[in-house]
Amino acid sequence: MPTKNSTNHMSKSGARAITAHQSTRSCPRTIAIAAAALLAAGCVTRKPLPPLPVYPPVPVGAVRQLSYRPSTPYDRLETVTIEAEAGGQYLSALGDVRQSAASKGGNAMVLVEDKEFRERTNGRQRMVRRTIYWVVHLK
Repeated sequence: MPTKNSTNHMSKSGARAITAHQSTRSCPRTIAIAAAALLAAGCVTRKPLPPLPVYPPVPVGAVRQLSYRPSTPYDRLETVTIEAEAGGQYLSALGDVRQSAASKGGNAMVLVEDKEFRERTNGRQRMVRRTIYWVVHLK
């Protein structure tokens, strides 16, 4: 037998379908609790990250290029992306990155990604190399 909040439908074939409707009223207490929980979660204070240690500059020749993550402890100082035409332009940019790493006290550059691809600019096609390094200070 249909309940108070249900609808009785008769199809053409004579089959009967009963659809129950639930109340759409929400409990104000539940909403208040949910709002208070979200507000409390948003107000949680987080400690700021400690500043990175400052290392003295090292000679450019002392900056090693690693193709793997070092097994010894290290501090990651920055992430550097080089994107340049393969060849002289790329090598020049790599030299600049090594100098920058040395000036910040980075004694190693860890290779994260190295890709070479074709790029078309103004109807001219060129080979571009994109390399991502982590500049680190090995302890």
